[in-house]
Amino acid sequence: MIYPPYVPFVITCAGRDGSTWLGRMLGNRLDTFWFDEFFSTAYALKRGVKDKSCKELSDILRAKIFCPNFLCAAAGFKFVDWQVPYVLDILKPYPSLHVIHICRSNFLRRYLSWKMTEQSKVWCTADKEYTPTGRLFINTTHMLNHFVWVQNWYKSQKEIFRDRPSTDIIYESLVRDTQVQFDRICAFLGLHPEEPYSWTVKLESRRLSEIIINYDEVCLALKGTQWENFLDD
Repeated sequence: MIYPPYVPFVITCAGRDGSTWLGRMLGNRLDTFWFDEFFSTAYALKRGVKDKSCKELSDILRAKIFCPNFLCAAAGFKFVDWQVPYVLDILKPYPSLHVIHICRSNFLRRYLSWKMTEQSKVWCTADKEYTPTGRLFINTTHMLNHFVWVQNWYKSQKEIFRDRPSTDIIYESLVRDTQVQFDRICAFLGLHPEEPYSWTVKLESRRLSEIIINYDEVCLALKGTQWENFLDD
Protein backbone atom coordinates (compact mmCIF):
# COMPACT_ATOMS: atom_id res chain seq x y z
CA MET A 1 0.00 0.00 0.00
CA ILE A 2 1.21 3.52 -0.81
CA TYR A 3 0.39 5.92 1.99
CA PRO A 4 -0.22 9.70 1.93
CA PRO A 5 2.65 12.14 2.57
CA TYR A 6 4.91 10.73 5.25
CA VAL A 7 4.83 12.47 8.65
CA PRO A 8 7.64 12.20 11.25
CA PHE A 9 6.55 13.09 14.78
CA VAL A 10 7.70 13.33 18.37
CA ILE A 11 5.75 13.24 21.62
CA THR A 12 7.17 15.56 24.27
CA CYS A 13 6.41 14.69 27.88
CA ALA A 14 7.53 15.24 31.44
CA GLY A 15 6.88 11.62 32.36
CA ARG A 16 3.85 10.02 34.05
CA ASP A 17 1.52 11.94 31.75
CA GLY A 18 0.21 9.27 29.38
CA SER A 19 2.91 9.40 26.71
CA THR A 20 3.53 5.64 26.72
CA TRP A 21 -0.19 4.95 26.46
CA LEU A 22 -0.65 7.40 23.58
CA GLY A 23 2.48 6.23 21.77
CA ARG A 24 1.39 2.62 21.90
CA MET A 25 -2.06 3.49 20.62
CA LEU A 26 -0.39 5.10 17.62
CA GLY A 27 2.11 2.27 17.29
CA ASN A 28 -0.68 -0.31 17.15
CA ARG A 29 -1.87 1.20 13.88
CA LEU A 30 -0.70 -0.68 10.79
CA ASP A 31 0.30 2.57 9.08
CA THR A 32 2.46 3.96 11.91
CA PHE A 33 5.88 3.03 13.27
CA TRP A 34 6.49 3.82 16.95
CA PHE A 35 9.99 3.77 18.45
CA ASP A 36 8.97 4.71 22.02
CA GLU A 37 11.83 6.30 24.05
CA PHE A 38 14.29 6.21 21.18
CA PHE A 39 17.08 7.81 23.19
CA SER A 40 16.47 6.21 26.58
CA THR A 41 19.21 4.10 28.16
CA ALA A 42 17.23 0.87 27.95
CA TYR A 43 16.29 1.42 24.32
CA ALA A 44 19.84 2.42 23.41
CA LEU A 45 21.32 -0.66 25.05
CA LYS A 46 18.79 -2.92 23.39
CA ARG A 47 19.67 -1.57 19.96
CA GLY A 48 23.40 -1.03 20.44
CA VAL A 49 23.19 2.76 20.43
CA LYS A 50 24.97 3.34 23.74
CA ASP A 51 27.97 5.69 23.68
CA LYS A 52 27.30 6.75 20.11
CA SER A 53 28.34 10.22 19.06
CA CYS A 54 25.78 12.91 18.26
CA LYS A 55 26.44 12.38 14.54
CA GLU A 56 25.93 8.63 14.81
CA LEU A 57 22.71 9.13 16.76
CA SER A 58 21.56 11.62 14.15
CA ASP A 59 22.24 9.09 11.39
CA ILE A 60 20.25 6.44 13.25
CA LEU A 61 17.36 8.83 13.85
CA ARG A 62 17.35 9.91 10.22
CA ALA A 63 17.24 6.30 9.05
CA LYS A 64 14.50 5.31 11.47
CA ILE A 65 12.27 8.39 11.64
CA PHE A 66 13.08 10.85 8.89
CA CYS A 67 13.53 8.54 5.92
CA PRO A 68 10.23 8.62 3.98
CA ASN A 69 9.12 5.24 2.77
CA PHE A 70 6.02 3.48 1.47
CA LEU A 71 5.73 1.13 4.45
CA CYS A 72 4.03 3.62 6.74
CA ALA A 73 2.30 6.97 6.80
CA ALA A 74 3.95 8.20 10.02
CA ALA A 75 6.77 7.30 12.39
CA GLY A 76 7.64 8.78 15.73
CA PHE A 77 9.21 8.55 19.16
CA LYS A 78 9.12 10.38 22.48
CA PHE A 79 11.66 11.98 24.73
CA VAL A 80 11.57 13.07 28.34
CA ASP A 81 13.27 15.89 30.21
CA TRP A 82 16.77 14.47 30.77
CA GLN A 83 17.16 13.59 27.09
CA VAL A 84 16.48 17.11 25.82
CA PRO A 85 19.89 18.79 25.34
CA TYR A 86 21.39 16.43 22.80
CA VAL A 87 18.09 15.36 21.22
CA LEU A 88 17.22 18.96 20.36
CA ASP A 89 20.53 19.40 18.54
CA ILE A 90 19.79 16.31 16.50
CA LEU A 91 16.26 17.49 15.63
CA LYS A 92 17.26 20.95 14.37
CA PRO A 93 17.64 19.96 10.68
CA TYR A 94 14.07 18.61 10.47
CA PRO A 95 11.47 21.41 10.18
CA SER A 96 8.82 18.91 9.02
CA LEU A 97 8.79 17.22 12.42
CA HIS A 98 5.28 17.23 13.90
CA VAL A 99 5.15 17.74 17.67
CA ILE A 100 2.57 16.35 20.06
CA HIS A 101 2.76 17.99 23.48
CA ILE A 102 1.08 15.78 26.06
CA CYS A 103 0.64 17.10 29.56
CA ARG A 104 -1.26 16.28 32.71
CA SER A 105 -3.35 19.14 34.05
CA ASN A 106 -3.39 17.77 37.61
CA PHE A 107 0.24 18.01 38.70
CA LEU A 108 -0.56 16.39 42.05
CA ARG A 109 -1.81 13.22 40.36
CA ARG A 110 1.29 13.23 38.18
CA TYR A 111 3.55 13.70 41.21
CA LEU A 112 1.85 10.81 43.03
CA SER A 113 2.15 8.58 39.96
CA TRP A 114 5.87 9.29 39.80
CA LYS A 115 6.42 8.65 43.52
CA MET A 116 4.29 5.49 43.51
CA THR A 117 6.14 3.99 40.56
CA GLU A 118 9.45 4.70 42.30
CA GLN A 119 8.12 2.81 45.29
CA SER A 120 6.50 -0.11 43.47
CA LYS A 121 8.93 -0.30 40.49
CA VAL A 122 5.87 -0.82 38.28
CA TRP A 123 6.02 1.79 35.50
CA CYS A 124 3.34 0.26 33.29
CA THR A 125 1.44 -3.00 33.11
CA ALA A 126 -0.95 -5.03 30.97
CA ASP A 127 -2.34 -6.80 34.03
CA LYS A 128 -5.99 -5.78 34.29
CA GLU A 129 -6.09 -7.23 37.80
CA TYR A 130 -3.25 -5.03 39.05
CA THR A 131 -4.20 -3.30 42.29
CA PRO A 132 -1.89 -0.68 43.86
CA THR A 133 -1.66 -0.94 47.64
CA GLY A 134 1.11 1.45 48.68
CA ARG A 135 0.63 4.82 50.36
CA LEU A 136 2.84 7.90 50.43
CA PHE A 137 3.96 10.48 52.94
CA ILE A 138 4.42 13.70 50.95
CA ASN A 139 7.14 16.27 51.54
CA THR A 140 5.04 19.34 50.73
CA THR A 141 8.02 21.60 49.99
CA HIS A 142 9.41 19.13 47.48
CA MET A 143 5.91 18.69 46.01
CA LEU A 144 5.40 22.43 45.44
CA ASN A 145 8.87 22.86 43.94
CA HIS A 146 8.13 19.96 41.62
CA PHE A 147 4.89 21.58 40.48
CA VAL A 148 6.86 24.67 39.43
CA TRP A 149 9.37 22.50 37.57
CA VAL A 150 6.60 20.68 35.67
CA GLN A 151 4.89 23.93 34.77
CA ASN A 152 8.15 25.36 33.44
CA TRP A 153 8.92 22.15 31.54
CA TYR A 154 5.63 22.25 29.64
CA LYS A 155 6.14 25.93 28.81
CA SER A 156 9.69 25.32 27.61
CA GLN A 157 8.59 22.66 25.14
CA LYS A 158 6.03 25.00 23.61
CA GLU A 159 8.75 27.61 23.18
CA ILE A 160 11.38 25.20 21.81
CA PHE A 161 9.03 23.86 19.12
CA ARG A 162 7.14 27.08 18.42
CA ASP A 163 8.06 26.98 14.71
CA ARG A 164 7.05 23.34 14.17
CA PRO A 165 3.58 21.94 13.44
CA SER A 166 2.28 21.10 16.92
CA THR A 167 -0.79 20.14 18.90
CA ASP A 168 -1.57 19.88 22.61
CA ILE A 169 -3.10 16.85 24.30
CA ILE A 170 -4.37 16.93 27.87
CA TYR A 171 -4.03 13.55 29.56
CA GLU A 172 -7.30 13.91 31.46
CA SER A 173 -9.17 14.65 28.20
CA LEU A 174 -7.55 11.64 26.54
CA VAL A 175 -8.76 9.43 29.39
CA ARG A 176 -12.26 10.91 29.38
CA ASP A 177 -12.81 11.08 25.59
CA THR A 178 -10.25 8.66 24.18
CA GLN A 179 -11.80 8.21 20.73
CA VAL A 180 -12.41 11.93 20.19
CA GLN A 181 -8.89 12.91 21.23
CA PHE A 182 -7.29 10.06 19.29
CA ASP A 183 -9.18 11.11 16.16
CA ARG A 184 -7.84 14.64 16.63
CA ILE A 185 -4.27 13.34 16.93
CA CYS A 186 -4.67 11.16 13.83
CA ALA A 187 -6.02 14.13 11.86
CA PHE A 188 -3.01 16.18 12.94
CA LEU A 189 -0.69 13.44 11.62
CA GLY A 190 -2.69 13.00 8.42
CA LEU A 191 -3.88 9.51 9.40
CA HIS A 192 -7.34 8.12 8.81
CA PRO A 193 -9.60 7.69 11.87
CA GLU A 194 -9.26 4.38 13.67
CA GLU A 195 -10.35 2.85 16.96
CA PRO A 196 -7.50 3.24 19.47
CA TYR A 197 -6.03 0.22 21.23
CA SER A 198 -3.27 -0.17 23.81
CA TRP A 199 -2.56 -2.95 26.28
CA THR A 200 -1.42 -0.39 28.87
CA VAL A 201 -3.62 -0.40 31.99
CA LYS A 202 -4.16 2.68 34.20
CA LEU A 203 -2.17 2.07 37.39
CA GLU A 204 -3.90 4.31 39.89
CA SER A 205 -7.56 5.21 40.36
CA ARG A 206 -7.84 5.57 44.14
CA ARG A 207 -8.92 8.80 45.77
CA LEU A 208 -6.15 11.14 46.86
CA SER A 209 -7.00 10.65 50.52
CA GLU A 210 -6.50 6.90 50.08
CA ILE A 211 -2.98 7.39 48.71
CA ILE A 212 -1.57 10.27 50.75
CA ILE A 213 -0.80 9.50 54.39
CA ASN A 214 -0.54 13.18 55.41
CA TYR A 215 -3.49 14.27 53.26
CA ASP A 216 -4.57 17.09 55.60
CA GLU A 217 -1.06 18.57 55.49
CA VAL A 218 -1.08 18.48 51.69
CA CYS A 219 -4.49 20.17 51.62
CA LEU A 220 -3.19 22.92 53.88
CA ALA A 221 -0.07 23.41 51.72
CA LEU A 222 -2.18 23.80 48.57
CA LYS A 223 -4.93 25.97 50.06
CA GLY A 224 -5.00 29.43 48.50
CA THR A 225 -2.44 28.54 45.81
CA GLN A 226 -2.89 28.14 42.06
CA TRP A 227 -2.65 24.40 42.70
CA GLU A 228 -5.64 24.18 45.05
CA ASN A 229 -7.93 22.63 42.42
CA PHE A 230 -5.61 19.61 42.21
CA LEU A 231 -7.38 18.29 45.31
CA ASP A 232 -10.66 17.85 43.44
CA ASP A 233 -11.35 14.14 43.04
